[in-house]
Amino acid sequence: MKPFRFLGHVFARLLKGQFYMAVYTLGQVLPNWLLCCNKAWLMCTESFRFPEREYPLVRIWLANESDVDDIVRVSGVSRKRVLYLLESGARCYLASAGDAPPSSINWCINGHCFIRGMGFEHDFEQDSVYGFWSLTLPEFQKRGLHFALLAERTRIERARGIRRFYGIVESHNELSFNMRTRLGFVPVATISFLRVLCLRICVVRDAQTRESSVRIFVREPRGDVVMI
Repeated sequence: MKPFRFLGHVFARLLKGQFYMAVYTLGQVLPNWLLCCNKAWLMCTESFRFPEREYPLVRIWLANESDVDDIVRVSGVSRKRVLYLLESGARCYLASAGDAPPSSINWCINGHCFIRGMGFEHDFEQDSVYGFWSLTLPEFQKRGLHFALLAERTRIERARGIRRFYGIVESHNELSFNMRTRLGFVPVATISFLRVLCLRICVVRDAQTRESSVRIFVREPRGDVVMI
């Protein structure tokens, strides 16, 4: 997009009162260290609605340190990051088609967490769990691995006493939003995040009360908090 046309596009959004979309558009071309803008739904369910089908050739297990290499391969996350999350109490579930190496992954955690990409800090209670980094390698998609993994993870987590399951879906990801809705998730809050250089602003708006909380900060939280 040519510079003047691009700026016109940004100003048009501002004139329409679409401040977030204007900043988001800028964020697509400016370097991430300079500007980051994101908006997402915090979604929750207590009752999953999984498709009624069997997955006889899928193996699913709770990963440990012996699975680190496979976790790195599937997720693309550094080994140091994987070990940090496992040591922090996060649980990683892996799935594979038959005897093949793992090709689908899902993480979950409860407790005090900070989601870096959204500037969102939250304490997920002991009967709640936050699911993140859920993905399946492209060549193994549309084989039921993802749903089978979520179903088994849900069964295991319920046995641990978990009642509520949370997840974050970016506002522009309609495919993921619709899939979560079909699974039984409902939006409980919107999260808007803006970072300009080191200044961070996070606005959380409750979906029911419409009340908002605003947090402006420079440094990420430290101490007894898991960074995701």
